[in-house]
Amino acid sequence: MALLIAALAARGTSTIHAVEQIDRGYERLDERLGALGARIERVDHRVGARRLTKYERRSTNDE
Repeated sequence: MALLIAALAARGTSTIHAVEQIDRGYERLDERLGALGARIERVDHRVGARRLTKYERRSTNDE
């Protein structure tokens, strides 16, 4: 969760990989933060049989 908060506070685009721990503890967190104005994109990557999920946060002042 601390990593997600830091990503939301950072300028530019932040990427968090393997967000299973966040998903397990916080239901629909990306939707809830989106309702507060965060721009979060959930990207699903499949590597073999393993599913990798990441959050990408893009701010309006990307550099």
